[in-house]
Amino acid sequence: MSGIFGFQQLNTERQVSWMEDLSHWNRLYGDEGSDTLLLGSAGLGCHLEHLSDRFAATAPVIRRGSLAAVVDAVLYNREELLADVHGDDTLSDEELLLRYLEAKGFDSLAGVNGDFAGAIYDAKQDRWVLFRDHSGVRPLFYYMKEDSFAFSTDLRGLTALSGVDHSINEEKLFLRTMGYNDLTLCRTDYEHICCIRPAAWTEIRRTDSGFEKTEHIYWTWRSRKIRLGSDEAYQQELRRLITDAIRRRLEAFPGPAGCELSGGMDSSVIAILINRLGREGCYYSWSFSFDDVPRKEDRDERDVIMDICSQEGIECHFSHPGVPDYSKGLFDAIDPPYLNTRFISEGSGFLRSKNCRVVFSGHGGDEGISHRSNPYELWYHGEYLPVFKHLYHNNAGKKLRLLRTVRHMVLFPKQYGYLRKPFRNVAVNAGRMLTQEFLDRLAPTVEPPTLHFSYDPAAYILQGGHRVRLDNVAVQGAQKHVRYMLPFIDYRVLDFALSIPRAQYNRPGMDRFVYRKAFGDLMPQSLREVNYKDTPSVDDYQPKFDMTAHFRYTKDQILKTLDREFWDGILDFEFLESLSFSEKYDRRDYLLTSKLLNEASICAAIQTAALRAGDWRREA
Repeated sequence: MSGIFGFQQLNTERQVSWMEDLSHWNRLYGDEGSDTLLLGSAGLGCHLEHLSDRFAATAPVIRRGSLAAVVDAVLYNREELLADVHGDDTLSDEELLLRYLEAKGFDSLAGVNGDFAGAIYDAKQDRWVLFRDHSGVRPLFYYMKEDSFAFSTDLRGLTALSGVDHSINEEKLFLRTMGYNDLTLCRTDYEHICCIRPAAWTEIRRTDSGFEKTEHIYWTWRSRKIRLGSDEAYQQELRRLITDAIRRRLEAFPGPAGCELSGGMDSSVIAILINRLGREGCYYSWSFSFDDVPRKEDRDERDVIMDICSQEGIECHFSHPGVPDYSKGLFDAIDPPYLNTRFISEGSGFLRSKNCRVVFSGHGGDEGISHRSNPYELWYHGEYLPVFKHLYHNNAGKKLRLLRTVRHMVLFPKQYGYLRKPFRNVAVNAGRMLTQEFLDRLAPTVEPPTLHFSYDPAAYILQGGHRVRLDNVAVQGAQKHVRYMLPFIDYRVLDFALSIPRAQYNRPGMDRFVYRKAFGDLMPQSLREVNYKDTPSVDDYQPKFDMTAHFRYTKDQILKTLDREFWDGILDFEFLESLSFSEKYDRRDYLLTSKLLNEASICAAIQTAALRAGDWRREA
């Protein structure tokens, strides 16, 4: 997972410090060679990593005449690309990708199967081209304002730069804190830091008025409808594509394959296929063991995990509960505020200790591959006959069944119309921590977006649905020296799943129809019978420590961390200071107060990465 970075800085006094800061925050992404290059006002560099010695790159920064390039890539269709450029099989993935682009042009990225990001600087034309893979597996952030432009695999490489505008993205903060959907494909928690759009190549040019950006989209999800002759044909093709995606990724590296195993359909199928493809695997679950959390009476995901282990002759290792030790400077950490950080960090660390350089995850399955469809999705996509069949099935045994079905069909759009309204989870509303001034300023101008997840998975992906996990596994993987592989967002697999009729995922009496049928023969009975995602057993864990003292200490540390000047006019410090906790553990009180503290800790993380990334690098 190479770390790539670069800049164009017209203030020559900052060039050296910018190169040092960018290099520091990208060094975790690769330790097998590094280099930097300065070309007038532009500079670029790379900390290189490769998974196989067969395809080791010869130079971190690649030169071609007036061109200089840095690339972070693992390719899964090398043979096809080599045939197009008549290349040598020993070419590194980075060099092969560049040769392919030189021969075919940037729009040819549509045919590259891999996880990649890259940047090319043309000194003759004074032009940058930056690009990312179809799903945005590999991160690439950039900052652009007035006379400065910079890019980095790691977000902190940009927040560390002297002179960078750290203004927060107030709209995103408002939406998240108020319980609305704050997904975004390209924007971040900082107003002037974004990420390069997935499935696109982006030109950056310097003009008299500053830097200008032009995006060129090379791939669009669900650009065509896929129609096959039978249910069995859809099932066979889905199974072929997923199996091939896993096989190609296994061929990209030597040694054991790490794998997350949650007991859900996504990670379970991946774990089973890794084993069936004859690869040594090491399996890890975020769930706590039965010693820490007793077995649930009904639908315990750990029963599925144990059934898979028994069926496949493998072993799964479980996570352990613990109390965060804030005395070790947790609130001083320069970590972006991502989701599930603790479990991803612990899991990747454990698997790396077992000599795994790669971790397979089922991330992306819910968004398209093992999609839980609903009847409104069929209606939304114009598949009215399957909707009628669904309603007719639900009216089985009732009088005037046909008339009831027709009536429900007429009322159906109105009944499910709420799905297209802005989504707001009142249960996680932490808006009380915002000042009235901030609320009065943002509320009239910010339009909360719809959450497309439940009825239009392609639109949800374009909203940034994948980023919830992708950015975090990239950072945590780098810190533990592993690379995450996500076969369910292989662009061929995902595009097939998004392009077939929605009725393939929704049949009367069976959700996830095509996926269940495609892999049903591999699944133990306990997995085949899963109708919806169970609440993880970790949610049933009863803390065995003094919650009141723990929360008081947590609150104190957060308040000590938050900078009042940085959050002036945004956070209500008087309210945060007034937060109190019940002397007796109460789950509802625990959840409500935890949400408020969690949002405050996210603010602390945003602030720390903005104000301390540069100082922390110099102190280190």
